[in-house]
Amino acid sequence: MQYLPTIISLTRIPLALVFLKTSIEIRLTAIFFAALSDFFDGWIARRFGLVSKIGATIDPLTDKLFVFFVSIILLLEKDLHPLFFTLFFLRDAFLIVHLITYRKFLKSATVSSNFYGKLMTFLQFVILTATIFGINHIQYLTLLFPYLSVRYWLSIQQNLRELS
Repeated sequence: MQYLPTIISLTRIPLALVFLKTSIEIRLTAIFFAALSDFFDGWIARRFGLVSKIGATIDPLTDKLFVFFVSIILLLEKDLHPLFFTLFFLRDAFLIVHLITYRKFLKSATVSSNFYGKLMTFLQFVILTATIFGINHIQYLTLLFPYLSVRYWLSIQQNLRELS
């Protein structure tokens, strides 16, 4: 029971592979279940005291792998604009660069989830869903990602300062 949230997180990997099928219904189902698993793994972990270090690592990793794989497919199919694809991953690149800097000063720099990170993940799922439906102008929401990335980082930076 302790690893149930981690197992739920890991379901996003085969759900990403479902995107190799081009059926809109199958892809929408995969996104729905990926979003559902993203919600429930964290909720179950917090609700039943099943929070673990491995789960805290696997959850965001499987989120990013799912979104990256799906985005690559939509980019290759020319449904996702390259600029919007790039903006999808700006937060992650920004975070990695800054955490490398912080790790020089801190023995361990763990990053917990925050509002801005959850909002960006939610928007990524909305944008992917809209893109599958052919509603491509929703991709312009990615223009908010640089701002949200900075807010995300400032929030994490505040938490890291409190730890040091």
